[in-house]
Amino acid sequence: TSVEHESLADTRVIFGTNWGFQKYINDYLKNPAAIKIVMHIFKEIGYVRGILLSLKSFPKILRTIIDCRKMSEKWRVNPSDNFLDSRLSDLRDKFNITVIN
Repeated sequence: TSVEHESLADTRVIFGTNWGFQKYINDYLKNPAAIKIVMHIFKEIGYVRGILLSLKSFPKILRTIIDCRKMSEKWRVNPSDNFLDSRLSDLRDKFNITVIN
């Protein structure tokens, strides 16, 4: 995955689920493996390039936040098993989720 796609996935998790920003940050900072992965990525691509890629994705991040605000309900982090038998298009319709490319 790319830095841009990862930032969009993180934005969707923060604003489109019942997890929320504070819980996401707290859980993320308590996970040494997650921090290690992020640090490895920044060392691999460079801190300046990582920041520039993050800034480049800012318009899509805003679009994702707006899309999450339009959702009919927040996605639960631990959804019930009946969602596993649902088509993805049906879930997108139910929650009013737009695919952002």
